[in-house]
Amino acid sequence: MQWGAPEYCWLLLLVIPLLFAARRAQRTRHRNLQQLGYNGGRKEISPAVQIACQGTAFLLIIAALCRPQWGADTEVKESRGIDIVVALDTSRSMLADDLAPTRLEAAKRAVTTLTGHLQGDRIGLIAFAGSAFPICPLTSDYAAFRQVLDESGVDTIPYGGTDFSVLTREVMNAFAGTQAGGRLLILISDGEDHGVSTAATAQKLRESGLMICCVTVGSDTGAVIPLSDGNFLKERSGTLVRSRANPATLDLFSTRNVRLDSSGESLVRLVDEVWPLLLQRSTKSSRPRQSERFQIPLAAAVLLLVIDAFLTLRRRP
Repeated sequence: MQWGAPEYCWLLLLVIPLLFAARRAQRTRHRNLQQLGYNGGRKEISPAVQIACQGTAFLLIIAALCRPQWGADTEVKESRGIDIVVALDTSRSMLADDLAPTRLEAAKRAVTTLTGHLQGDRIGLIAFAGSAFPICPLTSDYAAFRQVLDESGVDTIPYGGTDFSVLTREVMNAFAGTQAGGRLLILISDGEDHGVSTAATAQKLRESGLMICCVTVGSDTGAVIPLSDGNFLKERSGTLVRSRANPATLDLFSTRNVRLDSSGESLVRLVDEVWPLLLQRSTKSSRPRQSERFQIPLAAAVLLLVIDAFLTLRRRP
């Protein structure tokens, strides 16, 4: 047995003072009746019996407030939602600051904002650059997802560059075992492409039955790419590399392609638009819990208070 609200145990400190006050009231009543000339014409019920009833009822009420629990019960919760996999570009070009503070941080902030709007949906995360790696499987634990998202960066994938062809296998593995029709892939990238089979990859993913939405990060004018030593990425000729967003690359994957804004709300609006089209999955989850038994001491306390009221009527002169 366990207690659901043990903090009410402090009320036990009132038992002795209340019993003392009740006993004193009984004696005062008896003395007053004697002064009025009442000599107990019929059989008296012992005051101790009433005090015992009242004290026991008070203890039972405290027990009910503490919510005794025992016995196994099962709580079943049903939720409706979709499965979302976010493929996040973590290549070095995502460090460009044409979207403050950087493209990568702005994209992570937008995904974090999106999780605040999810209810019953599962979300997973794949990081990709020159290779791809699933860093969070599909989950409805949004706090755990956000923690993994915060820790992702350009060092998550050891192979540099951006190769979209590495996504196919990891995306399909991430959606393995999920219901067809309720699956959404969100591809977030600046669109820079160093692969050789992006068009073929896009066609495979479109033919897989996934709903694909793309988010372009960055501006058309672009920005330079900072390095860890404080310098900027340069070409062999010594000129600074200027990274520009290329939404045409993401257009190969989907016509639902939005430009990420500074607030991240463009991603939320995009998901809100397609969510009703995908809502098919219904999941049930169950967890064991202790059964509430406060009704038992509460019912016993009410019974004792009724008995106490009856005894009071019997003792009335």
